[in-house]
Amino acid sequence: LYMLEEIKDLKKSGAASVLSFFIKPLNLSVLPIMLARTLKSFSFKKIISAIITTAIISFLITIPFFPKDPVFGLIKQLSSSLNVYPYTSINAYNFWGLFGWWNKDTVLFLGLSYHTWGFVIYGFILLLILIPFFRKKQFPTQIDYLSYAISSFGFFLFLTRIHERHLFPVFAILIIAACIYKSKILLTSYIVLSLIHFINLFYSYYYYNFLYYNHGNSKNILFVISSDYRFLFSGATLFIFFTILIYYFKNKDLKIKRDA
Repeated sequence: LYMLEEIKDLKKSGAASVLSFFIKPLNLSVLPIMLARTLKSFSFKKIISAIITTAIISFLITIPFFPKDPVFGLIKQLSSSLNVYPYTSINAYNFWGLFGWWNKDTVLFLGLSYHTWGFVIYGFILLLILIPFFRKKQFPTQIDYLSYAISSFGFFLFLTRIHERHLFPVFAILIIAACIYKSKILLTSYIVLSLIHFINLFYSYYYYNFLYYNHGNSKNILFVISSDYRFLFSGATLFIFFTILIYYFKNKDLKIKRDA
């Protein structure tokens, strides 16, 4: 994001994105906004050049791991990994957490599986975020950071097969947006979301380290809170998301406080 937004070097941004993806594919949550900014700010020639560079780097990285199938080997591996946990929310305080954890996401609702509904809802959120991008010829790059935060947050909230740790990228970007806007609303959202997420992480930490193999162990008070109030914490996380989304649209013209 730094290479794209601040340095304006599409090739370096693409190279860094590939390395990030191979470490952990969570940067997919900001990819739609990156593509929108790329289309709006760079020439066709630069985009093609960056695509070629990125493709070469991807090939060089993957060929040692998939020597017999360097082109589609990674795709097959990712597809296999995505199907390991075909559930809605996997211990995450998100939208699906309102209905419980570890529910099969193959269940149908109005003719579509929960898994598909996750993509539909997330796609709608992305559409909302991207509306300001294409309504104006000039759209300040500073607002992108808030867009990235919302996109990554929506990724965590509405897609299925999500773990609690998939919220991590939001914090890195949201604090930047809060500093750019000097916004008490964004900063408060960041702090409250951090506390809720800490409780969410503690649930998984305590369960898998102390209870999973020994159900006779006593339950820590924080673990009891994290488990018994999961509906409340999921609802609070959703409330924070929509607070940030409303703030985004009220400040889409980048009314930044310039005074320190």
